[in-house]
Amino acid sequence: MRPPAPLLSAAARAAAPAAMLSSPTPTTAGSPQTVHKVGVIDFELDYEPIDGSGAAASSTTTSWPSSSSPSPSPPPLDHSRHLVGSFYYPAAAPSTQRAHRWSPTFYHTRSYVSFASRMSPDHGTALRKAKTLAMAAVSHGVLLAAGIRVSADAGRAAPPLKETGTPFGAVVFSHGLGGSRAAYSAFAAALASAGFGVLAVEHADGTAAVAKLAGTRGFKDYERWQPGGEQLQARGEARRAELAAAARVWRALLLAPSKEGDAEKEREALLGGGRLSLEGGTLPLDFFVGAVDPGSAPAVVGHSFGGALAADAAAGGGANAADADDGKEEKEKDEENDLLFSAAVCLDPWWGALPPGSPAATSSDDRTPSTRRAPLLVLGSDAWNTPNAEGELFCGREQQERVLSSFAQKSSISSSTSSSKNNDNGNNGGALFAVLKGSSHQGFSDVVSLVPALSKLFYGRRRAAAAATRVAEAAAAAAGGKVQEVEEEEEEEESTTTAVTEATDPISTAKAAAEMSAAFLMRRRHEGGSGRVTAEDAAAVVAAARGVGVELRELRVV
Repeated sequence: MRPPAPLLSAAARAAAPAAMLSSPTPTTAGSPQTVHKVGVIDFELDYEPIDGSGAAASSTTTSWPSSSSPSPSPPPLDHSRHLVGSFYYPAAAPSTQRAHRWSPTFYHTRSYVSFASRMSPDHGTALRKAKTLAMAAVSHGVLLAAGIRVSADAGRAAPPLKETGTPFGAVVFSHGLGGSRAAYSAFAAALASAGFGVLAVEHADGTAAVAKLAGTRGFKDYERWQPGGEQLQARGEARRAELAAAARVWRALLLAPSKEGDAEKEREALLGGGRLSLEGGTLPLDFFVGAVDPGSAPAVVGHSFGGALAADAAAGGGANAADADDGKEEKEKDEENDLLFSAAVCLDPWWGALPPGSPAATSSDDRTPSTRRAPLLVLGSDAWNTPNAEGELFCGREQQERVLSSFAQKSSISSSTSSSKNNDNGNNGGALFAVLKGSSHQGFSDVVSLVPALSKLFYGRRRAAAAATRVAEAAAAAAGGKVQEVEEEEEEEESTTTAVTEATDPISTAKAAAEMSAAFLMRRRHEGGSGRVTAEDAAAVVAAARGVGVELRELRVV
């Protein structure tokens, strides 16, 4: 790989924070240093376990069905007490490894293919459904083999690492449209390897390609919808409730058992009387105790749709609803001035997904002090932050600037109710915005790594090799490096997964984003709380980008 290109363009360097430019290789406290083994374990939170007939389930342990079809008509969900997802975490020394599969069942594969073809003119027709099944049948072998190798202990999830002396930070991850709890495994695993416990939510609001529902409820497929209005509001409220539930799950898991039973009562209250269970019957009550820091609120990270909702959560969106039943008076809540999340990272957010009236895009003057904003990091892709012929950004330029200004310590948003105020957002955490040069929107997910093998299935060996090379070149462009072309030899390859790895091994956007996110979140922990975004944060993020050879096209602290 050639030496990394200059980290910033000339224009960006002119506007870059002085602290970042003071050293050619900035080093800051809180930068990720240690690389840990990674474990993954699935979990469920269910408030009313049912079987296929609607009767209460008799089993007290989690079932992980391999069924290829969902329940005929899943009942409405209480999103504040129902949650399914995966934990990615630093693991103790493994005895073995196991696969964490990207598409564990054929039903998942069929749903992914159906989502990918949702824009086809014949979507929903009998012919398209037949094509979807045929493509899923061909693709399933590749998707079944796709995924990451994680630490295991006798075939089960390895226990978390607890002997470090310093507990790890907690993170909640929210996927984008068509995503799932496994669709960002490269990012989540890299963040876990850097020293964070990551709870990856599988949203059951109809935005996932397919979402597993708790217990024996089956699956929920992606639901087509028109952005804006009541449908956007409904999905936003569902995600707000699920993110709040995820924050409470972390709190519940980190409660140390007590002889008086106080922890058990608090855990029951946090879970809304629901039943929390981990894959394989692993007891959840002490699984993460001693491994993850119980003393601070988790951070929230999201991509695309989830990135917008991460900003919403960091601004207190839905927080009042989440605290509605905690028995506290409004005055007490205002005095506490707490947020569910200590910081937020938005990966190439689609700002059009913000619920109407989201506090993430409103002036501080129009809000109560109890809804302050946590520190924010926005990592945008080159593709979504490059103007089109009309000068528009796909991410939503106007809304993006409103969000950044809303989080800034000095707001430039004019208030409709308090125009005489000086807009000093002293209660805000501030924001850091960066664009990864050469990156694409899907580069933050695992999708790019699956393209070469799927291309081989549908387009033949030689055309697949060319497609794999193009994907690798795109990844290399983001990394400031180059990749050796995939050979078009006729000899047998060891496996399709090997070919995928070789084609996309140059530093991926997901890996770079994880390193930069870890640096930002480490700074928050180093500061002993949420802290405010400063030039030192920019320096830490730049150092992380430089460490993986990534060039930034734009960087600013607001």
